Amino acid sequence: MPKQLCTCGNNRKNNESCNNCSQYKMVFLLRDKQSPFKIRGTAGKEVNPAFWSFLKEDKRPRSVIIKNMVSRAKRMPQWNASNYLMIYERNGNLIEKVHIC
Repeated sequence: MPKQLCTCGNNRKNNESCNNCSQYKMVFLLRDKQSPFKIRGTAGKEVNPAFWSFLKEDKRPRSVIIKNMVSRAKRMPQWNASNYLMIYERNGNLIEKVHIC
């Protein structure tokens, strides 16, 4: 059985991400008129999509995690609909801003 790295009670496995436990979050800043890619936030408002780092990668150096996250982002449909990819630490500090177009 894989080791459980999620400590918040969501019972995520190490090959998944958790919005509470993952170390890093990447947010696509979508261009105007790209609302099909937006998601519904908690208040029902449309927000830019966010993805979290995989729990199994959180022990690696920051540069490796960011490189892997950007590589994953390039394969997502949101990549071509975005101006920037923002990467934040769990506490909300911006650590990387990737210009896409």
